[in-house]
Amino acid sequence: STLALSSFQSIKIDFILFFDRKGKLVHGMAVNADRSDTIPLPDGLLDQLTPGSKLLNLPNVDSQQQGLISIPSGIIMVASHAIADSNLKGPVRGSLV
Repeated sequence: STLALSSFQSIKIDFILFFDRKGKLVHGMAVNADRSDTIPLPDGLLDQLTPGSKLLNLPNVDSQQQGLISIPSGIIMVASHAIADSNLKGPVRGSLV
């Protein structure tokens, strides 16, 4: 399924990525600068998000990371959070970046 463009506009993000607990990309989506259309994920982004990387290695349901990543198009700010069930109970099911 795809996310609505209005979601990107309302929370002011340029991309969203869902990874499973093994660090495999399950779904990813990026939008253009005015958030009016989808575009491919930025070059080099997935190279920084490999299994075991700091942004994907989130062992607890309340684990999170944030920081800056350098990719060919520039430096981007990223944040990740562990994916848990609606009661915030384990095990961690993946990561949201």
